[in-house]
Amino acid sequence: MDPSERLSISRHDDGSVALSGELDAYTAPNLESELSEVSTDQDLRLDLSEVSFMDSTGIRAVIKADNELRAHDHALVIVAPSPAVLRLLQLTSLDEHLRIEDGA
Repeated sequence: MDPSERLSISRHDDGSVALSGELDAYTAPNLESELSEVSTDQDLRLDLSEVSFMDSTGIRAVIKADNELRAHDHALVIVAPSPAVLRLLQLTSLDEHLRIEDGA
């Protein structure tokens, strides 16, 4: 299956990025490529509300983006992570490191 069929990445006018689908070894490179084109001149809001699955390569892509933004004195904001993603962030203690908002 084509990775682009497993993960949908949408950029919004406000600069935020929304994901839908599975963020794993097959699709994380697509996210990394997309995020490399996003400006580091402001905080980045990453909507993970529609991510049904995320593995360690997905985590790596998120951490890479967070590190890049921090290097430019900005933050990655995880918005409304799905229950599966939130659980993974909690298990890895990344919920204590990353900025997470409920999306409301």
